[in-house]
Amino acid sequence: SLDESVLRFLGGATLSAPSPLQYGVLLDTTGTERFHKGEENLVQHIAAAFAAKGFRVRAALADSPAAAWAVSRFATDGVSIIHGLTTTVGDLPVRALNIAQETASMLRELGIVKIYDLLALPRSSLAVRFGKELLSRVEAITGSREKKFRALSFAPPYTAQHRFEVPLASQEPVLHACMRLLQVVVRQLMAANRHAGLFS
Repeated sequence: SLDESVLRFLGGATLSAPSPLQYGVLLDTTGTERFHKGEENLVQHIAAAFAAKGFRVRAALADSPAAAWAVSRFATDGVSIIHGLTTTVGDLPVRALNIAQETASMLRELGIVKIYDLLALPRSSLAVRFGKELLSRVEAITGSREKKFRALSFAPPYTAQHRFEVPLASQEPVLHACMRLLQVVVRQLMAANRHAGLFS
């Protein structure tokens, strides 16, 4: 899953590029840690895979997507594993709740600097004083409200196939079949207003 602002940007719904904080990949790793012999190995493998592609990596595994988002972007450690509302989460700045800059500035003016400062306030007053978004973010990072995970969906590939009825004695029929299949796929791409490229 990608951050919603990135999805809107990629979909052409907004002209301005998202903040660098919004660039990231959210993975649902539920039940996969046993295949990596533990959560630590799982996170390290994921981080190493991205680093091998030339990316600078910050990774976090947490009980909720909101906590993972906050820790991966604002914690001191580059790779973290968090369970529950730990000091690592509570000591993060309120901006780590992924709230609007205006709301974060308002909170700072009131002396509410860290997430723990905000959690000390009555939940019932948050929505009234700062809007529903802030209350929603607090509930998300504490795990009291689970945000629905929306996985990326990929369009099915454009394909074509040809079956030979008899064994082949040379490569020439294969080459002719490949050219015909390529023409079929190209027509599919043109009908869908898509483009194709050759990668080595």
